[in-house]
Amino acid sequence: MKNILLFSTGLSPQVVTESIYFHTQIRKPPLEIDSIHIITDAKCESLIVKELLPENNGWLLRLAEDYHLDPSNVELPRKNIHTLTDNAGKPLLDLLTVDENQAAVETVFSLIKELTNDADVRLIASVAGGRKSMSVIVGQAMQFYAREQDLLTHVIVENRVLGLKDFYYPSPASKIVTINSEEIDYHDVKIHLDEIPFIRLRPILGEFISQSDDTSLT
Repeated sequence: MKNILLFSTGLSPQVVTESIYFHTQIRKPPLEIDSIHIITDAKCESLIVKELLPENNGWLLRLAEDYHLDPSNVELPRKNIHTLTDNAGKPLLDLLTVDENQAAVETVFSLIKELTNDADVRLIASVAGGRKSMSVIVGQAMQFYAREQDLLTHVIVENRVLGLKDFYYPSPASKIVTINSEEIDYHDVKIHLDEIPFIRLRPILGEFISQSDDTSLT
């Protein structure tokens, strides 16, 4: 079964690398990742490109190199960065109005419906990043479309490294930094990932879910 990771991500692209670190280094057995997708807004898209893609800061490739992962398993093609747009196709800078949130709902529901069409795929969606409204939308879409094998997750990192711009995952060797007069060894930072329980409506609603227009569910 193929494993697809989907992230709602805002100004903290670290949630992507932290989650992948957990799935590949902490989870037992380790997860084999087949593809990565990110949902974000236009304001945060450039940050994701800057921090995660190999032609820039390349934190995904750094993670693969540090922990001897197959680089192809952590590739993030530009087409897999799904930037929210309004009904006219204009990129959304944020989700501040009813119309903007409705446009986000339609985009997210459509994407999650597509990613859960293949019975041989397991979708693991993360709601750790982005606006709270985006997390809610992803969770709602998973309620409608997720199968038994699909998961909803939230990655948790220690408070002492929250918001640090150069922490993307625990380092494989000791790396001591001083923050507010406190020495922190990035090697010792703990990452946790919770699986969020939710009600799956797809087994109940059956064919209505797969045949319905996305907007009819919202």
